[in-house]
Amino acid sequence: MKRSFSSYPRFYKLDTSEASRRFVIADIHGCSQTLHKLLDQIQLQKSDYLFFLGDYIDRGMDSKGVLDTILNLQKNNYHIFPLRGNHEDEFIWSIENEEDVLAQHHGNQLETLLDENHQVKKVYQDFLFQLPFYYELEDYYLVHAGFNFSIPNPFENFEEMLWIRDFPIDKHQLNGKRIIHGHTPTALDMIQESISCRTQVINIDGGAVFYDFTDKGYGNLIALNLDTFELYTQHNLEKQRYY
Repeated sequence: MKRSFSSYPRFYKLDTSEASRRFVIADIHGCSQTLHKLLDQIQLQKSDYLFFLGDYIDRGMDSKGVLDTILNLQKNNYHIFPLRGNHEDEFIWSIENEEDVLAQHHGNQLETLLDENHQVKKVYQDFLFQLPFYYELEDYYLVHAGFNFSIPNPFENFEEMLWIRDFPIDKHQLNGKRIIHGHTPTALDMIQESISCRTQVINIDGGAVFYDFTDKGYGNLIALNLDTFELYTQHNLEKQRYY
């Protein structure tokens, strides 16, 4: 059944000129300890802008801890801008359709997101339902998976923004802006090369949750400074995961 996204916030066009620094992090997947260590690295300040590209939940050990970290940063007046990933969207779909949310996310230890009536706690529902699909900045498009430029209106196909992989670009529609995305786990050396070459599309999903695929270059949670292209890398600290 085709999804309708009309009831959700779709995107935001943001002026980031007042930001001291701008950072982006993708695909945390329940790795809360790894996230905390990465935030320690960048020494986040309240004058910074921090963008998260979705997939906060599933696979890792502590989805609740990741959501709580983001919510606490917002509560403490940090400039935090989270996006929706496909894992959040599947979770939202289960809530909307009054299905067993755990059945769709079996083995991902999401019980801690539920109340005594086995419903998703309001604080997490409120967070999830307000997640937009992309941000347009002065010089970047930030999105979870990417855009499908083979269709007439790539900035209106929200399902593709959650799921697409290996997409070609149309430079005429980008107006000189770069795309930063996640969703597809990528070896660290490939991410570093993309940043070094200043490619127009940069994937920063370092496959943080795949700690046991170090030989393939995975297992890294990455923060990218959008102004200097400095890359901050934290290898997975959890050493466990669920599916």
